[in-house]
Amino acid sequence: MLILKNKLQVLEYEPANNILLAEWPNHEDYSLPEVVQTLETLVKYIREYNVKYLVINSTQVKPNFQITGLREFKAAIVELVYNLSKTSLKKIARIATNNPEREILVRNLAHEISQGLVFDFQIKEFLSQTEAKEWLLG
Repeated sequence: MLILKNKLQVLEYEPANNILLAEWPNHEDYSLPEVVQTLETLVKYIREYNVKYLVINSTQVKPNFQITGLREFKAAIVELVYNLSKTSLKKIARIATNNPEREILVRNLAHEISQGLVFDFQIKEFLSQTEAKEWLLG
């Protein structure tokens, strides 16, 4: 069931499995406030639907740090993880990109963020949505 679609985010909810699919399409012209609003909207729907499982597909997004700045982007992600830690999420599956440089950046950022936060959900990366869903429901 489609619950939201705009230029920066598509959210689909699968009530039978309590999975929220979050896709961030490629839209190169965005600002930090738009990124923050997008992440806040994601958390809002996770709370509203009492979501247990989340699939994040950002394979199409090309981060534009000239607009957001790496430090500001990191702060937005820290805020996201903090807010997600206050939800009923059990597992988050991230669909990895085929861009090695971006994946190194994401892994380094995730490692750095995880050092300072405590959260109860599991996070794992996958190459496909099918694999991600199998892990979420396994």
